Amino acid sequence: MALSVRQVLRMDVLRHCRILSGVQHLDRPVEHINVLEVVVEGEEFEVRNHLFLSTFAFVGNDVQRQIALIEMLAQAGCAAVLFQEGVIVPLSAPLLACAERVGLPIIEVPGNLFYHQIIAPLSGALLQDESFKLHHALAVHRRLSEITLAGGGLNGVLDAVSSLTGRAVAVVGRWDGLMGWSHAWTGLTPPPNERLLAVTAPCADDGWWMVPLHGTEWLIAAIGKEPLSPLDEVTFNEARSAIALEVFQQRSRGQADVRMKEELLEVIVASTDAEASRALIPRAAALGWSIEHARIAVRIRLTPANGAAISDVDLHTQRNSILRACIRMLSEWDRAGAAAMLNGGLTYLPSDGTDKHLPKLKKRLGEIVDRALDNTGWHCRVGIGSAAEALHGLQTSLTQADAAIAVAASLPELGVIVEYERVALSALLLQFGASDNVQAWQRKVIGALMTAEAQRADLVTTLDVFLDSGESQKQTARLLGIHPKTLKYRIDRITTLLGIDPLKSEHRLSMHLAVKLARLQRT
Repeated sequence: MALSVRQVLRMDVLRHCRILSGVQHLDRPVEHINVLEVVVEGEEFEVRNHLFLSTFAFVGNDVQRQIALIEMLAQAGCAAVLFQEGVIVPLSAPLLACAERVGLPIIEVPGNLFYHQIIAPLSGALLQDESFKLHHALAVHRRLSEITLAGGGLNGVLDAVSSLTGRAVAVVGRWDGLMGWSHAWTGLTPPPNERLLAVTAPCADDGWWMVPLHGTEWLIAAIGKEPLSPLDEVTFNEARSAIALEVFQQRSRGQADVRMKEELLEVIVASTDAEASRALIPRAAALGWSIEHARIAVRIRLTPANGAAISDVDLHTQRNSILRACIRMLSEWDRAGAAAMLNGGLTYLPSDGTDKHLPKLKKRLGEIVDRALDNTGWHCRVGIGSAAEALHGLQTSLTQADAAIAVAASLPELGVIVEYERVALSALLLQFGASDNVQAWQRKVIGALMTAEAQRADLVTTLDVFLDSGESQKQTARLLGIHPKTLKYRIDRITTLLGIDPLKSEHRLSMHLAVKLARLQRT
């Protein structure tokens, strides 16, 4: 089976070679390898699809004889010439220009690399010899082990695999997305999770070579329409263990860093003492956070799609994956901001806690959650607390952020991102409504509406929006998306159920507070 010149050059023994010409013609097929050191004038020899090793000693430094040789080889279909440096002076510019013109790759081989070191492994590769595959696997293992021991990390190993196979490669996690990638990966988008989840053994599909690692991560390579050579398959199979080890180590390092950040952030938002809070500033700086001017707390909470058939373990994994994606994007935007997962949500302290920064903060938060939630089926609420006067006031700001989320959960019309300042009265009312006395009062005022069966939600919402709109029937009908006659029917129905006119001045405030609280109490 033939290999291309490009595939030959990926062999470990040739990794230090230098392409001098014909870089656009590396797809020429190689079927044979031979040594070219003597040419007898008038004697024919087989050239087509041959890879020749030569020092060019037999033509010496005679540039015209060198050019004539190159033209003859190219015309006869030679695949490429491996030129061993050091015997004659470096090849001249006219010779290389000729090789470029006729499309013949000339590759310079280091002088300390002997012919038998090239011929033996390349012959084995061309013959698909099993012993050579084992030799190649050993060479790949040795090279990747050197990178791992030198601390090259996941991306360093992937770069080596990419250079050995000539493919752009990456590691994808089920919930992590891209975990590492080679330099050649730029601009590529990995296959969707649905396809990866079906991969239980190395396989090619729609331009991708996919190799499962731990069951939740995959090594993937962009192969396009070019099938993998047997050597490439050996490389990928041998790389699995090295890459799986790097993934494990990366996760371990990341988890230790995450735990430190979570513990410190929990201390920061719990501190109510000015001196103790100031003492946390250098500790935060050691983790890359600048909290000296942090005054606003942001909370992000997620809820899965209704009716999603998924286990508690997968829910936890998905939630954490989305929140980690949010943390990564927040860190890219606000490198000094403090962000970590706390109490089932994400807590974020922007490094700039000034009011003038708030519009930009809200815009960026919206972009981040949109990207993180894209095609996940999850929903999100973001609460932004009021600006504290000092660092030790962040606990109050975080409590307010949670309160804003609680209000938004009951009033979806508020949108994804909700500032506490905007819903402070509703948040206080919701907190106030937890009292037994308040609940008893509420039942007394609008109990008939709350227990009405078929139209209970419509009637409570209708009365609340009607009172919010200053009793404007036109505006209420528009906000509710109903016909004015439907609105009139509902108002009449409310009056009948309550037994009083809810719009009379002596009842209006009580009714408004009671229905507002009823709407807020829905979850």
